[in-house]
Amino acid sequence: MEDLYKHIESLGKEHGYKNMTVLCKAAGVPRSTMSELNNGRSKDLSKPNAQKFADILALLWMRYMEKKQKKRPPRMVSAALTSKI
Repeated sequence: MEDLYKHIESLGKEHGYKNMTVLCKAAGVPRSTMSELNNGRSKDLSKPNAQKFADILALLWMRYMEKKQKKRPPRMVSAALTSKI
């Protein structure tokens, strides 16, 4: 999920972190975690790691996740629920 990587990287730069390595060190997130995200070997961050970035960047992580959820198509669960009505 390269866009998430770039989003975190740009927020870090806005907050004065010169690169992702410095930001990861400040947040306490392994740099390898972000490399895997950037290279597509992982799809998302774990909640604890996401929260570490949110804490260090003074962001509300849930607000980002809510926006992300609104962009996704409806889940199959909702289709299953409506078919029983």
